[in-house]
Amino acid sequence: ERAKARMRGEKVPSQYEVKLQRKDGSAFKGEILAGRIMLGDEPGIQVWVRDITDRKRAEEALKFERDQLLSLFDSINQAIYVTDTRSYEILFVNQHLRELLGKDPVGGVCYKEFQGLEYPCEFCTNDIILKLEGQPYRWEYHNPILNRDYDITDRIVKWPDGREVRFEIAIDITDRKRAEEALRSSEERYRSLVKNSMDSILLLDLERKIVSANRTFCQLFGYERDEVEGRSIRIIHPSDESFRSFGEQAYPIIRKQGYYRWEWEFVRKDGSRVPVETVTSAIKAPDGSTTGYVSIIPV
Repeated sequence: ERAKARMRGEKVPSQYEVKLQRKDGSAFKGEILAGRIMLGDEPGIQVWVRDITDRKRAEEALKFERDQLLSLFDSINQAIYVTDTRSYEILFVNQHLRELLGKDPVGGVCYKEFQGLEYPCEFCTNDIILKLEGQPYRWEYHNPILNRDYDITDRIVKWPDGREVRFEIAIDITDRKRAEEALRSSEERYRSLVKNSMDSILLLDLERKIVSANRTFCQLFGYERDEVEGRSIRIIHPSDESFRSFGEQAYPIIRKQGYYRWEWEFVRKDGSRVPVETVTSAIKAPDGSTTGYVSIIPV
């Protein structure tokens, strides 16, 4: 029908794909190219037929791989996007980022859609990753639009049309950053408490080296802080036997039940001895393992 229409002078596609059949009955994908010619005084059609089975299989395999890759990106619960490094056009965003933004920004420009700006971002890493020629560049950023913190990895990849584009995956570290900030604040309050406590307080590592000693401890035993921090708790024991016995008696109990209270006789820097009551507790990691000890000597 297309050939007849072309012979009548109608405008029909000159190139199209069809399913064809060989003499033996086997089918194949064919591409037909047709052109109107004159056979003497009569119009005719010249037709070229090409087997495109292998090409179609390759295209289908490529489409399948592309769909698989996009499906994989959409299944990742982190922000992923691709932009043109020259025009800043957004070429792809995954499902997670679309949900964060509440829209599909593909076709827009990244600095407007992601940052709410009218001009490219001052912190844009395009120049950096173009120089790295495919090597990753990692950095952290707080997005004010989403109010989230991200650990970002950028790199240059080839887009199907040959363009060098920016591929970015941004891992949300907001909860971690907030936890770190809370921990820093807690540590500052804790250090202030320890430093100004009226009781003697020591922080020890697993080898019973003094990590930190407060002012009251130093006054009680006659040391400056830099004379004790980094040294073994052995310095306040009157003998090696006392140190060994103390360790064998106290620390297994501390590791097992979390703390231990006892009375012991320690020695000051000047050699004088001082009987004290000591409470030592284990410092535990989230997995339950012991990472150190804190000893308190009430004054």
